[in-house]
Amino acid sequence: MSESKQKFKLGDIVQLKSGGPTMTVDSEGKSELACLWFAQSELRNGRFSAASLKLVESNKEMDVGDRVASETVAVS
Repeated sequence: MSESKQKFKLGDIVQLKSGGPTMTVDSEGKSELACLWFAQSELRNGRFSAASLKLVESNKEMDVGDRVASETVAVS
């Protein structure tokens, strides 16, 4: 399967091919994926073309800031 035809599932951890924070796939539209991520402690969301995203294989691909943010977010 070519990279541009990558299929993502709800809950997959993805990142823009150009870099940036790791994000969670929240929903799927006809041509875009809705993703969620944290910027500091604020939940953000956005829609992205699947062709612009890559699957993050493991926590090793997450940068230190992403790991720290994900570990310090309080859930109430």
